[in-house]
Amino acid sequence: MSPPGDIGHAVQSQWDADSVELNTSADGPVVVIRPYGHGDAADTLAIFLAAVTETAAAHYSPEQIRAWARPEARELSTWHTARQVRNSYVATVDGVPAGFSDVDTEGYIDMMFVAPRYLGRGVAWQLIAHVEARARQQQLTEPDCRCQHYSPPLL
Repeated sequence: MSPPGDIGHAVQSQWDADSVELNTSADGPVVVIRPYGHGDAADTLAIFLAAVTETAAAHYSPEQIRAWARPEARELSTWHTARQVRNSYVATVDGVPAGFSDVDTEGYIDMMFVAPRYLGRGVAWQLIAHVEARARQQQLTEPDCRCQHYSPPLL
C-alpha cells in the first residue's frame, strides 16, 4: 500500500518522529501528521461527519448516510476513547485538522477520513503512508482495511 512518489520514503525516514511534516509538491500544502490528542476529539468527529454526509453522499442513499453518520448517537468522550485505543493520527494543514486515520495493534486501519475541503490535496495519501510506516515500525504485517467502494484510487 505504498503511495506514489516520495511520500512513503519521506515518512519511513522519519518513523521515530512523533510528528512528520510532508509536502507532496512545491505548490501543495504542507501537511503535518501527528498523534491524536484529547483536544482532537471534536475536530475529528466533525471531519468524520462531514466526510460521511458530504463526500460519501454521492455514493450512498440518504438512509445509508443517516445510519452511518448517526450524529445524534455520537458521544464525544466515547469517540475520544475509541480514537485513543485505535492509535489515531491527525493530519493538519496550516495548523487546521484536515483528516485522520488509525492503525490498531493488528495492523487494521479502521478509519481514514479527510475533510471535504481538503480533498485532492494529498492529505489521504500522506495519512495512509504514515499509518503504514507506523505499522511497519511496530513490526506488524501489511496493514489491512475494508474500504468503501469510492476509496480504491487511494489504495
